[in-house]
Amino acid sequence: MLREETDCRVMRLAAKVWRKLFYREQWFLQIACPATAGLMPDLAQCVPLYPPSDRFWADPFVLSKPDAHYIFVEELPFATGKGHIAVLELSRDGRLRNARTVLERPYHLSYPFLFHWEGVLYMLPESGQNRTVELYRCIEFPHRWAPDRVLLSDVHTADATLLVHDGYWWLFMTQATSEQSIHEHLHLYQAPSPLGPFLPHPANPVKSGLRGTRPAGALFSHEGVLYRPTQDCTRVYGEAVVLQRIDTLTRTAFHETEVGRIAPTQHDTARRIHTLNASEDMRVMDALRWIAR
Repeated sequence: MLREETDCRVMRLAAKVWRKLFYREQWFLQIACPATAGLMPDLAQCVPLYPPSDRFWADPFVLSKPDAHYIFVEELPFATGKGHIAVLELSRDGRLRNARTVLERPYHLSYPFLFHWEGVLYMLPESGQNRTVELYRCIEFPHRWAPDRVLLSDVHTADATLLVHDGYWWLFMTQATSEQSIHEHLHLYQAPSPLGPFLPHPANPVKSGLRGTRPAGALFSHEGVLYRPTQDCTRVYGEAVVLQRIDTLTRTAFHETEVGRIAPTQHDTARRIHTLNASEDMRVMDALRWIAR
C-alpha cells in the first residue's frame, strides 16, 4: 500500500512538472447572451470568448448599451506578468468587435468594479500591489479614465466590491497581513457615499475561511433577496464561484449563507471559474484553461 501511494505521488508530481513545462494557464470568458434566467447560470448555454494566446482576460464586468456590450477585464500579457484594464466591445449578439487598453499603472491592476453615482460612471480596480484602494472617474466612455481619489491606503486588499444598502455604502474586500493570506479574511467598510470616508466595520474580519470569502463579482438581487458571488479557494485559487445569500448586513453585524456553487465539470474545457457578473442582457464569467506554450 505504501509503495502504491508513493508511486501515485510521484506520478502526480511528474504530471504537474510536465504541464508546467509545456502548457500555461489562460483565463478566458464565458458569455451568455441574452442573460440566462434563474439564480444559477447555465454553463451549457455559455459561449467562450478567447483572448490572444499571449495573454489572458479575467475579472469581467459588463455594461450593456443599445449599440453594444462593453466588458471591462483584467488583461495580463504573459511577457510582462503585470495586469492592466482593457475593454472588449461586443455586438448585441455577442461577437467581439474591438479590444483596447483603458487603464494602466506602474503596478498591477485587476477586477475593474464599475458603478454609477449621480450620473457619473466610476471604476474601482484592484490595486492591492500598491497597497491602495483607488477610485477612477470616466471622462469619455469607454476608454478615458481619470484618478478621482484614494479611498484607503496602506492596506493589502483584493477585489474591492461596493454595495449601496439601507442608506449606506458598503465596501467588501479580503485583506491580508504578513501572517494571513489574501483569500480568507473578509473585511467590511462603510461610508455615507461611495466617495467615503470609509470606516472599518466593528466586527472585522466579518468572515474567515478559504471557501466563500473572497469577492467574485458584484452583489445582486434575485426575487428580492441579496446575493454575493464569492470564490472557493479551498484547494486552489479561484477554483469555483460560491453564491452567498446575505442574511444580515448592518453597521454592527454581518452574516451570509452559502446557497450554491458554480464549477466546471470534468467534461468541460474550463478548469476553474472565479468571477460572475451580469447586465440586463448578458451574463459573463471567466474560466481557466491550459494552452500550449
